[in-house]
Amino acid sequence: MNEIEAIVKDEKLSAVKKVIEIEQLIEKKTQTLKNILNEKKVFDTVLENKYDFIEKKSISLQGKLSGVLKAIKFDEATSNKNIIAVIKHFKGSSNITSKAPKEFLSDEEKTAVYESGKFRVSLYKALLFFHVSDAIKNGTLNLKYSLKYRNFEDYLIDKDEWEKNKDTLLKVHELEGLKDYEEFIKPVKEKLEKSFKQTNENIKKGFNTYFTATDDSYILKTPKLDKEDDEESIAKYFPVNEYISVIDLLRAINEETNFLSSFQHYNRGKSKTNHNLLLAALLGYGCNLSLPKMGKISKGINENQLDNVKTWYMSEENTNEANDKIVAFMDKLEIVKFMRANKGINHTSSDGQKYNLSSSIDSTNAGYSFKYLALGQGVVAYTFIDESNRLFYSQVINVNERESGFVIDGLLYNCAVKSQIHSTDTFGFSSLVFGLTHLLGFGFAPRIKNFKKQQMYGFNSPKYYKELGYKLTPKRKIKEDIIKDSWDDILRFIVTIKERKTTATQLLKRLTSYSRNHKLYTALKELGNIMKTNFLLVYIDDVKFRQRIEKQLNKIEASNRFSKAVFFGNSSEFTVATAEEQNIANNSKRLIQNAIILWNYMFITKKLQLASSQKDKDEILDALKNSSVVAWGHINLHGEYNFQSHSKRIHRLIELDEMKGFMSVQVSKNNFVACRGDI
Repeated sequence: MNEIEAIVKDEKLSAVKKVIEIEQLIEKKTQTLKNILNEKKVFDTVLENKYDFIEKKSISLQGKLSGVLKAIKFDEATSNKNIIAVIKHFKGSSNITSKAPKEFLSDEEKTAVYESGKFRVSLYKALLFFHVSDAIKNGTLNLKYSLKYRNFEDYLIDKDEWEKNKDTLLKVHELEGLKDYEEFIKPVKEKLEKSFKQTNENIKKGFNTYFTATDDSYILKTPKLDKEDDEESIAKYFPVNEYISVIDLLRAINEETNFLSSFQHYNRGKSKTNHNLLLAALLGYGCNLSLPKMGKISKGINENQLDNVKTWYMSEENTNEANDKIVAFMDKLEIVKFMRANKGINHTSSDGQKYNLSSSIDSTNAGYSFKYLALGQGVVAYTFIDESNRLFYSQVINVNERESGFVIDGLLYNCAVKSQIHSTDTFGFSSLVFGLTHLLGFGFAPRIKNFKKQQMYGFNSPKYYKELGYKLTPKRKIKEDIIKDSWDDILRFIVTIKERKTTATQLLKRLTSYSRNHKLYTALKELGNIMKTNFLLVYIDDVKFRQRIEKQLNKIEASNRFSKAVFFGNSSEFTVATAEEQNIANNSKRLIQNAIILWNYMFITKKLQLASSQKDKDEILDALKNSSVVAWGHINLHGEYNFQSHSKRIHRLIELDEMKGFMSVQVSKNNFVACRGDI
């Protein structure tokens, strides 16, 4: 009507032309309306089919979930009132009628449930289950008793305790420098402004030869580190005329580190178990052969003995402790420290390696990822390594978990390695992690895919930096008030992690689950944006820094190939269901890897001790520096073939009685013909 009115009032048009234009407009709008109505018809059909489908599945859902929903106790004080009201009604009513609360439903869902005045009770119940599930995940519905889904405040140090003991807690965890926000932020501001200035001046003066400006962005190149010829590889110094038995290797490493002493009986009064049984269990888990199979193929060991070892001696704690003993022993070797670029700084990295789950196994710790696992389920082994190739922490997680949360756990909760700077790929990066690692005293240096698309932030407006003639400028000014207002909560969050009251992973999962950004989440993210910006500026300016990050991440990728070689059984698919047993298997694999790495280090150390000249020593050290001690070609991981014994029993299993003709076995001739025809 507005468009017709505009045509009528147009004084430039004659009456005839006005009529023609109005007719054309009506024809055009009529066709548009027809298209809209057709789309609405299709859409309504889809919606109708969707709700019909949900309604049909409702009976099955009710049978599985009604009892669960009635049994769970919710934290009413911190949960959404509408969803609590409908849960109370559901728990207290034997029959759900049209008078049931409907405020939790969307307008579209209300239309479907109360279709043509008829109340679709089965659809109502199914939608209730969906809303409860979503509300639990996004933090609008909290459970009273849960590891994962309580109110976020319940995970933190109690507020009254915090106010009373704040100074003491900060002192105990060496965080006194964070108490006053203004004192903390002053050097942070200075550092960021200095990075903006230095990086931009080096670009302007042409000192950054690997940076090329384009019309709308820039190109940044990172040359690969020079390596010696392949013939100088450290592998040539390892045994070439024999293969080291992995069992003998583990025994030798135990002689040095006594890692088997970590495997104590749950009842501490019990005597120590046989070392051969412990080694068999470690190999059964670590090489993914399974303990039953290990019992069958081993001499002097049976399944029952290994099952006993599994029940009473194998745990996440024991396998972690055994790994820590090997990793700590490596630090005593001078050659291990030689592998660091800077002896005073330990550069670590972490990465996730995806494993399929055997199709016969159901696990709540597994998930789907078509991109990496096709149609199967799987898990991720998230592993940490340092510059000396020590595998110091690992955790098996659901394939759909965000890896960035586990970065803090690995850095903080391992007992063997202290990291000064840590690198991950894009999956381990988030602005939150930048902020948390800085507050916890770790440097964070990830390799970010498409890092040029990452926004920068400054303590001044973008205009301020542009007026200085900078090529690289922030997208916006840091919202410092958000950080300052939440500073006390940020400190309580950090001390909670340090106190190990709750893992960093669990805190971050709950914090990031809220449907609307939590105030603390927003503040930590804003703080992380400062640290991320400083990292990006240094990353662009310092080619050697980029190369070190790349080199360290190459170590974890090489370690992933090593993992597959060790975990070779059952097509490298996990065959255990529980998260605990998956971690035992993963830690056993890591223990075998660490034992091989330590053996290699000690073997090369012995070579250096026996070297006849300094020149020979230098050649060995150069080969070590320019290749990797992560070598396993000289290790026999697959056992031995024994040709000295001969079992006649195996032949008797297939030996046929010559007195009975082959054709007496009842196989139809027609079957043979059919098979030949198929062929």
